[in-house]
Amino acid sequence: MKTCIYNGKIVTPEKIIEGMIYINEGKIEKIVEGKIPLLEDYYKIIDAAGKWVLPGIIDCHSDAVELELQPRPTSIFSMNIAFGELEKKLIASGITTMYHSLSISKSIFGEEKVKKYYRTPKGVDELSSWIQKNRENSLINHKLHIRYEIDNIEGTEQIKDLIKDGRVDQLSIMDHTPGQGQFRNLEKYKKVIAAYRECSEAEAMEFIEESMDKERMSIEEIEDMVKFARIHNIPVASHDDDLSQKIDLIAPWDVKISEFPITLEVAKYAKKMGMYTVMGAPNILLGGSHSGNLSAETAINNEVVDILCSDYYPASILHSIFYMGKKGKCMKEMVKLASLNPAKALNIDHLTGSLEVGKVADILLVEEKEELPIVKGVFSAGKMIMSIGG
Repeated sequence: MKTCIYNGKIVTPEKIIEGMIYINEGKIEKIVEGKIPLLEDYYKIIDAAGKWVLPGIIDCHSDAVELELQPRPTSIFSMNIAFGELEKKLIASGITTMYHSLSISKSIFGEEKVKKYYRTPKGVDELSSWIQKNRENSLINHKLHIRYEIDNIEGTEQIKDLIKDGRVDQLSIMDHTPGQGQFRNLEKYKKVIAAYRECSEAEAMEFIEESMDKERMSIEEIEDMVKFARIHNIPVASHDDDLSQKIDLIAPWDVKISEFPITLEVAKYAKKMGMYTVMGAPNILLGGSHSGNLSAETAINNEVVDILCSDYYPASILHSIFYMGKKGKCMKEMVKLASLNPAKALNIDHLTGSLEVGKVADILLVEEKEELPIVKGVFSAGKMIMSIGG
């Protein structure tokens, strides 16, 4: 079906215009600036008066699917139900491409207290297979982001098999060893562990000490994993970078993404080295990092953020864009953090990520109500998949 969205504030990579977007065969056919009273009668007309017209959000990192599938340790829902319900939430949050982030790791919080089936080898295999088989029948684009913890040495072959099988769309290398990275502040980490495991701080400290003694992949083994992914054209991210020396180590391996840099200095260095920096949008809405690390708002104010991800709360990206817009940031540039920039980092910008002629018509209609963004309409590949209130 041919569709024309008109009267909206259209956010393109170059500027914000009032005008019209024409959709034909799932792609953006043309964008016209200005008000045109005579519209072609063979187009379905969508009046976007008073609304923002944005590219669909690309969320490069979110583990929201885990909670949808397994909201309680002993309650695991079918994938058909869970994905159907999760899609509704993602669409209402403006997300049209989701990189579901699955960890293959030994639980950093202790398996006997935090049961997560979809972090086990079997669970990851089942979920990655389901995503691969159901991509064509989904309302939005579902992709797989494997988060690999370097203390899970026995899991390397499974990762390579998933990559060879075409199930992986992004790989990130994680090291949650206490005393560095995200958990470099052991006092804060001790309180986190005590809360998760419902134990005393003394018991939490005992668990931390055990974690610090675990065997981990060697630098050579990590390099081999990264290069294997890159040979298969899988974008690779480094996670919780806390030292410039870590950036120096991974950059020659063609790692282009730095997720959640721990300090402003490291974020600046990653940018200097040509990497895309990712920060969590919840960090903005909550007023800072829950781990006491770099504030995403501070990082944006220092122009060292390329991408916002939802991490665990899908609605946070859209709200963060408008929150920062209210704080005086350029809306055009804020929108890029959720669309064009992640598309570039993940090598899909030739297909989607911005409102440009020839690209897939992943488009949002967003209304501001009482200073909050409300998604009123969503197009995925040119098909309207959600419409609220006309």
